[in-house]
Amino acid sequence: MKINTEKWLTNISIHPKDVEKEYDSISHSYDAELEAKGYLAPQHAATIIKNHVSNTDSLILEAGCGTGLLGLELNKQGFSNVTGMDISALCLKKAESKGIYAKTVKHNLLEQFPFPDKVFDCVACVGVFSRFNEAQIKEIVAQFARVTKEEGIIIFSHREDLITPLLHKTLDELEIVKVEKVTETLPYFSIDEHYKEINIRFFILRKMKYTKK
Repeated sequence: MKINTEKWLTNISIHPKDVEKEYDSISHSYDAELEAKGYLAPQHAATIIKNHVSNTDSLILEAGCGTGLLGLELNKQGFSNVTGMDISALCLKKAESKGIYAKTVKHNLLEQFPFPDKVFDCVACVGVFSRFNEAQIKEIVAQFARVTKEEGIIIFSHREDLITPLLHKTLDELEIVKVEKVTETLPYFSIDEHYKEINIRFFILRKMKYTKK
């Protein structure tokens, strides 16, 4: 099945089973099609991570890793201790075939993560949050924070057209993380008629040693 980016703008699947089925169906062609559409978010994310995580032995969780596009870019940057987590078994199978993940886990982001507290130096999530509302994003970021070490980094991307004041308020309500930076806008797909007006931003959060209160 070919990737229909117009559908991603107008009819985004949010039920876990629908998301799993959708990504299973496009897993075989995902990499080639996104490359043809000029998808640069993984490269941008890897650069941001490298700028904030200097030790390439750091433990990184990639939440919603798909077929491993970000994992591949992290591997190029020298990171070798990356765990990939995704809801699609077929996407994970393709990610595993790249030989870039220390471990992969099939899991739904809206369920309790199967990791202990304070395990990872960095959690990254790219091209995922357009499927979730602010309350769900808060829940997921809280899980990111739980499994991130104190002073660790959380990085996620979000479409600029979906970033609302409520999202900023929601993130501020999380007492254990601090938004350190929101990047300038970057193109989502540089070669795609449906996404030519759509940009993304990256949120860079710090896991705090103490709560805000």
